[in-house]
Amino acid sequence: MSVPLGFFAGAFGSVVGVGGGVFLAPALCQACSLPPRVSSGTSLAAVVATGLCAGVHYAKEGCVDATAAVTVATAAVATAPLGAMCTAKVRPKALRRILGIFLMGVAPTVPIKRYLQRHTLMEGNVEKESQDPSNRVEERAANRIGRAVEDKTAIGEGTVRDSPNDAEGRCSPMHGIKGKLAGTFPIADYPTKQLAFMASTGALAGFASGLLGVGGGIIVTPSLSLATALPQAAVLGTALVAMVPPSLAALGQHARMGNVRWKVAAGLALGTALGGTAGSRLATRAGDGMLEALFCMGMAAMGWRTFRAAG
Repeated sequence: MSVPLGFFAGAFGSVVGVGGGVFLAPALCQACSLPPRVSSGTSLAAVVATGLCAGVHYAKEGCVDATAAVTVATAAVATAPLGAMCTAKVRPKALRRILGIFLMGVAPTVPIKRYLQRHTLMEGNVEKESQDPSNRVEERAANRIGRAVEDKTAIGEGTVRDSPNDAEGRCSPMHGIKGKLAGTFPIADYPTKQLAFMASTGALAGFASGLLGVGGGIIVTPSLSLATALPQAAVLGTALVAMVPPSLAALGQHARMGNVRWKVAAGLALGTALGGTAGSRLATRAGDGMLEALFCMGMAAMGWRTFRAAG
């Protein structure tokens, strides 16, 4: 049962930007009669597998922002063991209720943000065309060709290929890119305030990862979606990669406390690895606006489930 359950959690989590622990932790309590602290520790193995397998595919497609991932992960690693140590001292029901309300609240914000961005862009293009006295077909075609050439991204040393999914506006070259890290990860400039926000988000997500047995993507994904100009596919890839180190740290702490059932964890990890790989491939090929719609429905469903599971 753990492998099919893990596959569903991994596939769903990889297209929404979570590790799947938000589903697995309550399911383990109900299906396997595990204590909450043990279900939290065991589900983290599946979260790690989802982040690794889905993150690798997102990274290959250029959908991981190194600056954001490192900033979030560094802060999260520091607080994840603290959250794990608090499982025996803190009653997580109130936190789950707050988390459920938060998820339901942010669910519609990403589709709304995308709509407003596209609406503003269309208005700007119409205004430019109305002010252009020449406005000839040949010039418009040349401009389109010029933009297509600019949308090429360098991969490795001296190799050039189209940025994945440029036509649909996903994972196109990100604003402020300075170069490549190991030929794969774009490095972006962010203002100090934005980096501080990412670090704060990572610290909160790491604590939640250790305490509730979730990957922290339920906090990181909506935060990156709202606070950055990253395409949604890049938000998903960055959040999943960023939550692997803190999930490993929290898993290690739970293992030392005897809160991991390794046989169950192995089955979940196998399932989420397969599901995460399949889901990430689907996400990087999704149609225009599909990821935002899936995010809205997924976050709303997770929020309602988390709120109800709190009792």
